[in-house]
Amino acid sequence: MSTPLTESQLLFRLQDFYGAEQDASKIGDHEFAQECADIVSVIREVQAWRQASANPVAWRCDSGSIANQRVVTVSSVVADSWVEKGMEVTPLYIKPQPRPIVPTFDEWLESRGSKPLGWVRDVMRESYEACRAAMLNGDKS
Repeated sequence: MSTPLTESQLLFRLQDFYGAEQDASKIGDHEFAQECADIVSVIREVQAWRQASANPVAWRCDSGSIANQRVVTVSSVVADSWVEKGMEVTPLYIKPQPRPIVPTFDEWLESRGSKPLGWVRDVMRESYEACRAAMLNGDKS
């Protein structure tokens, strides 16, 4: 699978194909103009999908303090009120959000070229694993 285009790459291509559509229309190449218009529509759809999927569609109360049940709401106002009351709230998305890539301790050591020994290595591992867990859990560890 190829790497997804960045937002700026999509915008550049959108401008490119929109301009090509306008130019093709001016010279009477309606078939090419329609192809460019179709590509512009696809790019706008991708942008809209990304924007929609980046925002939570619902929130789940995980603290169990509402009748000892997990409760879900689609209202950000309700979710905010749960947070204000000290409840643990998890945002829910249309698609899973990308997780950060954080190397394991051994991968990190290898990339740095470090070779600590004994207790120094143990202390480094413990510290690194704690930081790694915080990064992967969004500091909810």
